[in-house]
Amino acid sequence: MKKLWERKWLVLTVTAVVFLSVGAVAWAATGDGQAIEATATSVGNAAGGTATTAGCRGDCYGDCDAGYREQGRPRVALRGDLRDKAEQWAQRHQELMDALREDMTPEDQALYDELVQTAKEQREALREARNDLVETLKQLRDLAGKYTDDAS
Repeated sequence: MKKLWERKWLVLTVTAVVFLSVGAVAWAATGDGQAIEATATSVGNAAGGTATTAGCRGDCYGDCDAGYREQGRPRVALRGDLRDKAEQWAQRHQELMDALREDMTPEDQALYDELVQTAKEQREALREARNDLVETLKQLRDLAGKYTDDAS
């Protein structure tokens, strides 16, 4: 403890950091008094329409799980909603890419098709490599488990 007091600058710095951290957390928790309304935003899609999105489906602000708990919807429903959103975005992306392909010259269309096919093949190779890695790691855990279970 005596050596710690020899480095007074360190003690003062640590004290200031802790004080400011506690103050920042308290300020963030209480806010500055202005209420912020959760509003929906419009996002354009490739078909020319708009899709309305809102954080937590517009029924809560901050704690998304609170709104789902109040509605009796478990966290699994939130995952399902996210999966649906991802599928919608993938569909919009595909529509956009199809519209862009129609505007391309025949040479660029051929190059585009070739690149899309290459990407599909690379994704499949990655998927297979991931499955191989999962299997190898499972075997490694099983092997290590033989020796850790005996030691227990």
